[in-house]
Amino acid sequence: MGLVVFTLVLGAVAGLAVAVGDGWQATEGAQALETASRQAAAQLERTLRAARYVGAASAGRVAFWVGDANADGKMQLSEIGLIEHDAAASRLVLYTVAGTSSMAALVCTAGDIGSTQDAATFKAIPGCTGRAMAANVSAASFALYNAGSTTQSPVVEFVLTFARGGQAWTRYGAATLRAEGVAP
Repeated sequence: MGLVVFTLVLGAVAGLAVAVGDGWQATEGAQALETASRQAAAQLERTLRAARYVGAASAGRVAFWVGDANADGKMQLSEIGLIEHDAAASRLVLYTVAGTSSMAALVCTAGDIGSTQDAATFKAIPGCTGRAMAANVSAASFALYNAGSTTQSPVVEFVLTFARGGQAWTRYGAATLRAEGVAP
C-alpha cells in the first residue's frame, strides 16, 4: 500500500515538474520578444529624437536629416537617414550614405526628403548601405506631427509589430525632436 501511495505522489510531482517546465518555456519566448521590442523602440526613439529635421513619414518609412556632421548648416546627402520596414526580411533598416561616397557632399533641401516615395532612389545612390535596427518586425507605421510648426517640436509616432514563433507583440512610441525641426 505504501508503495502505491509513493508511486502516486511521485507521478504527481513529475506531472507538476513537466507543467512548470512547459510554462517556463512558453513565457520565456514571450519575454524575449517583449524585451527585443522594447530595445528596438528605444533605439528608434534615440535615433529620431537626435534628428535635426524630419522630412516625411509614412506607413513603412521615415526620411530625416540625421544631423549636421560638418556644422555648415547645410544638409548633405551623407547626413540623410531613411528608416524603412523591410517586410520580406521582417526587419527595420536604417539606410545612410557613407561619407566616402562620391555623392556624399551633395547639398540637399527639405524637398529632397519631403516624400518617402523616393526611397528606392535613395537606396540606389552609390555608397548607400542599410543597417538592421530591429529583427522580427512584421509591421511598421510612422506618422509625423507638428511638421513646420513654429511653436511645437515635431513628433514622430510609430507602431511596430514584432512576431516570432507564433507570438506577436505590438510596441507604440513617439519621439519628439530635440532640434527645432526647421527645414534646412
